[in-house]
Amino acid sequence: MLEAAYPGGAEDFRRYMRDMEGLFDYGFEAFLSRTFPGARSFLTPANLRFLYRSRAWRGMHPWTSAYFRDERIREAYSLQSLYIGGSPLQAPALYGLIPYSEHKHGIWYVRGGYGRLAEALERACRRSGVQIRLSTPVERVRVRDGRCEGLSAGGEEQAYDAVVYNGDYPALAGLLDGWRSRPKRWIPSSGCLLVYLGLERRWEEAGVHQFFLSDRHLDHMKDVFGRGRISRTPSFYAFNPVAADDGAARPGESVLYFLIPVPADERLDWDGAGVELVDRVLERAEALRFPGLREAIRWRSVRTPRDAARSGLYRGGSFGIAPVLSQSGGFRPQVKPLPVERLYAVGASVHPGGGIPIVMQGARLLGRIIAKELGT
Repeated sequence: MLEAAYPGGAEDFRRYMRDMEGLFDYGFEAFLSRTFPGARSFLTPANLRFLYRSRAWRGMHPWTSAYFRDERIREAYSLQSLYIGGSPLQAPALYGLIPYSEHKHGIWYVRGGYGRLAEALERACRRSGVQIRLSTPVERVRVRDGRCEGLSAGGEEQAYDAVVYNGDYPALAGLLDGWRSRPKRWIPSSGCLLVYLGLERRWEEAGVHQFFLSDRHLDHMKDVFGRGRISRTPSFYAFNPVAADDGAARPGESVLYFLIPVPADERLDWDGAGVELVDRVLERAEALRFPGLREAIRWRSVRTPRDAARSGLYRGGSFGIAPVLSQSGGFRPQVKPLPVERLYAVGASVHPGGGIPIVMQGARLLGRIIAKELGT
């Protein structure tokens, strides 16, 4: 297919994959499999040489442009930064390991959706004797003499050997009691306008994952990450789970999920311009891939950055803080984020970053640190 896009496209792809293999192997071991107590432990001579030689500090789209001579292919191999809420023009090329990994390792689906992953983790916790309390808001995280002693939740004081904060990290500063931590202004990831549909038919010819790139894709990216405005002709993504999981909906019916990258700004006109944007996206999806889409809708739910902000996501961003160079690696909050003993953090805003697989890798790093420091 790449050769059909332009002469030499296949060889460009092979060269890209060869170079990405080295980037992936080094990046996974040096960056994704380690925590960094400080910037100095991140900016080692070996890492600096690697970043310089590989040009992995460049934005994903500029970096990809060195391999592919067709702008459509460049966009296709840099849009994956949106998986973690980053701009293709700004997210470091180190995150190019995502499209490489898709080709090398494939794309895996959790039957029943990612909600099943949470259920599996809950079962594993309960088997290990973990007590789970739901719908219990945490009011304070208590620190005394540089050590975390527990928290206040649901109006009760709770003493614990250690506390792991897994809310969106920028909100931790507002919960600390006994520790002064100056709130830092982070750059948020992109927001998402999410559209969930229940439909009375299926589209057998449609695959699981569909990307619809605007003719003005990079201009849309500038609207999202620079200008802070809602684009009139956005790129968007559609997820059609019944193509992989027949049980995702009742026979003859389907569910669809549309993701539209938008600015992380809860103050924008989501009730007016946001609704109009959803309607334009559904119209375009119907014309390009899902004929009869709007007529088949039986229920519809929309989630905006305003909803995300209300649920605790930093400034309405959907993927934690943005994956820009100044907030990556050793410059990102770590699983042990503060000089406070027995206080830990995990989640999209914490190293190694956003996206469920990478957050799970962060949980693995966290587990190792806790086992080492608590002796379990």
